[in-house]
Amino acid sequence: MLHFNLPFLRERFIFFTIIVTGMLGILFYCLQLHPTATCRYKGIEIKSKYVYNVNVYTINDTLHLFLNGNQKSDHLFWILPDHSYASGSSIIKSFHHIGIQDIQVLTGNCHFHQRITIQPAIVTTKDTISIYPSITGPSTATVGIEATFSSNQPTITGFAWQLTGREDSIHHTPTVTYTFRTPGEKILTLIINRDTARMAVKHIHVFPPPIPISPPIPAIPLPPTHPPVKKAEPSMPVITEEEFKFMLQQVISGYKQCTDFSEYLCNNLLIPVIINEKTMIPFNQFCLQITGRKRLSLDQVKMTRDKSGCITTLSVHYNKKRFIGLF
Repeated sequence: MLHFNLPFLRERFIFFTIIVTGMLGILFYCLQLHPTATCRYKGIEIKSKYVYNVNVYTINDTLHLFLNGNQKSDHLFWILPDHSYASGSSIIKSFHHIGIQDIQVLTGNCHFHQRITIQPAIVTTKDTISIYPSITGPSTATVGIEATFSSNQPTITGFAWQLTGREDSIHHTPTVTYTFRTPGEKILTLIINRDTARMAVKHIHVFPPPIPISPPIPAIPLPPTHPPVKKAEPSMPVITEEEFKFMLQQVISGYKQCTDFSEYLCNNLLIPVIINEKTMIPFNQFCLQITGRKRLSLDQVKMTRDKSGCITTLSVHYNKKRFIGLF
């Protein structure tokens, strides 16, 4: 039969606990001496159903511990005051001893410490409810949107609500509603019956108002790439901008069509036409759209040519007021 030496095993366990605690202390000390990259967390956050004061909780309260940051948490290592350890992005913990408790968390590039106070459990009677006030309401708000807060106190209680930075504004109603005008961290306090020992505190993070999203601008399709242009022969005809404008007016009247411009465009009827410096369509489509628009009057036509003399781009201006909605 196997015999266990309990005193010997107990001494080994205590020795192992001392060694582990010492190594962790050295590790934390080194982290403080040699800071690594900027930590992207703000600190330890604690959520509980009941909040009696800043970092004050009671025995057997279920506390949700996590790190406050803008990104998903890394692998975290928690060191708890009852000589226990845990890992994970967040943990659930209940404390069974009253007094001051220290919570530590370690990540790859930062170390945080949080001290809390554990009080005796509260018996929910009429007398004790008035002793431990709490604030009920959202922990986050948005600029310009109302947020309402209340308390667990009876309506006959004397209330004094106040936001930090607004000392001249105190509300004495059972509930209070605020519309925050600036983003940031706000602190709301509630004092019951003018007794500062019976005060509840709530931290509220106010976010900026959402930025309105404009509808996406439709993309202008680019004309297909035209085939390589052959070198212009010396006898290639030359046309001025005024003459080209006159020919476009004949397209409007129905006397000409886009193929009549082939010799000036080096047989490329897909050159881009920029309309009022905003819209761009192929030349053949432009001719189809202006055909029959007898009230349309072109104000200006500009041409761009390549080294061979071929027209590669047209810029057309027309009266916006009279012909709005044409293109």
